[in-house]
Amino acid sequence: MKILGINASPWLDVGHDASVALVIDGELKFAIEEERLTRKKRAYDLLPLLSIKACLDSQSLELDDIDYVVFSWDWVKVGPSKYAAYSVKTEEILSKFFPKKYFDYKKIPQIRYVEHHLAHAASTFRCSGFEKAAILVVDGQGEYCSSSIWVGDGNKIKKIWSNSIEESIGYFYSSIERYIGMRNGDEGKLMGLAPYGEPNEEIIKKLESIKFALNEEELKNRSGQQKAVVTLLLKNFDELFGSKDNTNTLFNKMTGQFSKIVNFSEYQKSIASSAQKIIEKRILELVEKAVQLTGCDRLCLSGGVALNCIANQRILESGRVKEIYVQPASNDAGSSIGAALEFCAEKGGKNKFRLDNVYLGPEFTNEEIENELRKFKIVYTKEKDICLKCARLVSEGKIIGWFQGKMEFGPRALGNRSVISDPTKKDMWAKVNKVKERELWRPFAPSILNEKKKEFFELNDSFDFMIVGSNVVNSKIGVIPAVVHVDGTARPHAVKEEVNSRFYNLIKNFEKITGVPVVMNTSFNGKGEPIVCTPRDAIKAFYSSGLDYLALGDFLIKK
Repeated sequence: MKILGINASPWLDVGHDASVALVIDGELKFAIEEERLTRKKRAYDLLPLLSIKACLDSQSLELDDIDYVVFSWDWVKVGPSKYAAYSVKTEEILSKFFPKKYFDYKKIPQIRYVEHHLAHAASTFRCSGFEKAAILVVDGQGEYCSSSIWVGDGNKIKKIWSNSIEESIGYFYSSIERYIGMRNGDEGKLMGLAPYGEPNEEIIKKLESIKFALNEEELKNRSGQQKAVVTLLLKNFDELFGSKDNTNTLFNKMTGQFSKIVNFSEYQKSIASSAQKIIEKRILELVEKAVQLTGCDRLCLSGGVALNCIANQRILESGRVKEIYVQPASNDAGSSIGAALEFCAEKGGKNKFRLDNVYLGPEFTNEEIENELRKFKIVYTKEKDICLKCARLVSEGKIIGWFQGKMEFGPRALGNRSVISDPTKKDMWAKVNKVKERELWRPFAPSILNEKKKEFFELNDSFDFMIVGSNVVNSKIGVIPAVVHVDGTARPHAVKEEVNSRFYNLIKNFEKITGVPVVMNTSFNGKGEPIVCTPRDAIKAFYSSGLDYLALGDFLIKK
């Protein structure tokens, strides 16, 4: 049975994180986000046409070979609205997602829908390997709720509890980012900014005092609920704190784009820090509720808020659960995986497995890479041992674009589309931020040999996907200063040889040279762009940045 799972907004012309996953006989074969192909970050308001084609081509399939197309939103439950896509006839849906000029098919694919939070729940539980677990989904909103608790038991997932959209933790956090001058979608930046401020009890009390309800018209207009909630939150923030937006928008003639400069005041930093504390408190309250309602001591997490590494750290530190599994693509992109797996289970297929890596995207042979290099007349060398060569260069202070194997799915670069550098040099933090044209206060992550993680981090679990934070062991802060945030935390990525042997060998060689089993790792992308997908993307990003070297497969390019 071949299933295409698709995440796309039921409102068609508005949405984000469009993605497609291909599941064959219960096995996740391929998954990709539309942003990687369109080169437009988060693929705002785009349908995943390129992703559908990439999934089909990955297994040499045509659309006629697909048994079911499953969307990660129940378009009927979106409710009565002139914006609701469920009112569109099947033929019209096909024309939008499978236009004949791109897809040649003779039979109409069978289209099914999975409730959005159920797709999130399935994306984490069915990839966790747990036989039974509590499941917590927290995001902006689904069809009619913003947080939900489920129990996964064997092949079944059952909803236990949910709350209202007005109580959305995701919308609260995104409203804070907008209030202090960040852009929509900068939740990760807000999490990084929070440690620069101090939580303020007065601010926390004011934020927690905010209560409101959407009116009947707003409740009916499902596509406008996010705007309504955010507008009401921002109005409350203005009333409580006054206007605090210190942004300055400038035109950069070198890029031909507007650049937004934010000068954060100490008060804004306190608001960011206070908001982070509220998020952690609310998440822990939901975890407690999930444990009580389900009786489970294992927890699966998904939804955009589950990308908050520090909140996930607090869950582990609380001791309320023995083990957690966080879907590495917890944002809406990962719901395409959940939709496909959930429908497969409903049809009696393989119900779950342990997803231990996210290398689910395209890969390129040395021959394909070399053809690109020759096409652009780029001078390169072919290395006998690219891992050893790059380990030496990193130890010498060089910053390298590292492009290997299958592309990662989800928001984290985990050693196949990464920028790597030396974590032992404190100034490397600022250097790489400048190279990537990022804000200088933003942190980077350590990728560490799995067997050495206990030596460097106080927590030692759930480090596969760079999605759980940990305090750094005090004696090691001075050893890897470039990857330790101002609050003494890091978001580690434990690298296992059996999962990614090439990246493991690079770090192992770096350890032999320096005695430190860690490299600094961040995503390989240009400013404002998604992670690179193809060799051509990598070449463009390399030559438009301050990177010193580019490793493409076995080939090395030097500026």
